Amino acid sequence: MLFDAFCIASREIENLYLVVAVPRDGTIGAYKNSRIIDLACRSPTHFLVVLGARDLAIICNLDTDFGRFCYPQKLEEMLACERSFFAANVGELAKVLPLLHQFQTQSSIDPAKKILLSFSGVNTLMLIKPSNWSQRA
Repeated sequence: MLFDAFCIASREIENLYLVVAVPRDGTIGAYKNSRIIDLACRSPTHFLVVLGARDLAIICNLDTDFGRFCYPQKLEEMLACERSFFAANVGELAKVLPLLHQFQTQSSIDPAKKILLSFSGVNTLMLIKPSNWSQRA
């Protein structure tokens, strides 16, 4: 879904890149696109440069027991750094995030629209305060 959403959005935005930095099932191999960067194939020194240049982060939790239970630490990091993001409307994130920061996981169209909106010049970063440890416990 993420790769298809990227392919849709990259037709509209010429300098859009997708950086994948998580374990995966091999799906990335099906997409031959020079603008998809696999950090697993890069030196660890590239991580900081790429993450510092990131304009948008996408949390793609799956609608599984783990995806519904998990609360990604990356979300807290993005909130603390005031980075633009959106997340799959799965589990707790579907309850705590405004709709503007969620995407439907059933198709690639909704995340593609969120990607395009993020780069449209519209301020999509709603100030959501990161939670502290006592709130998360």
